[in-house]
Amino acid sequence: MSAPLLSPLAIYLSLWPLFAGFRIERAVFVVLDERRVPRRTIIREGGASEPSVSIRYAELVDAVLASGERRALLAHNHVSGSLQASAGDIHATAGLAKACKDAGVSLTGSYILAETGMSIIEPPRGLWYSGGSAVLVRSPLSRTVAGLARAGRERWGR
Repeated sequence: MSAPLLSPLAIYLSLWPLFAGFRIERAVFVVLDERRVPRRTIIREGGASEPSVSIRYAELVDAVLASGERRALLAHNHVSGSLQASAGDIHATAGLAKACKDAGVSLTGSYILAETGMSIIEPPRGLWYSGGSAVLVRSPLSRTVAGLARAGRERWGR
């Protein structure tokens, strides 16, 4: 991962290889530089029988601060392949967003990835989306690639 993560499509294309084929839950926390280029990745895994991955907010925030950067994102998969955000996912995103905000770190989003696409849990006062708690992004493997790329350019002016 060395290209800037400027859109949901770029995030999906960059992060999906870290999840493809996994039958256990995996969480990936990515520290981003000011241009949104990934600088450090922290990976945690759960088990197939215990799908929850334990995430310590302080450890993640400390990793961002230690790197000298001020942006990060969180992504994970569901063992079931579902893109539906659970109450736990939304609660964890809110907790991490608060810990990040308190430390002066910007959490750009919390993403659920699957082969079929990606959903985005918007942190409170999220940077990319407003209104709604989750946005579904179809997999680039589908016929929506051109539309998604166009929407990304329009939304982010890139």
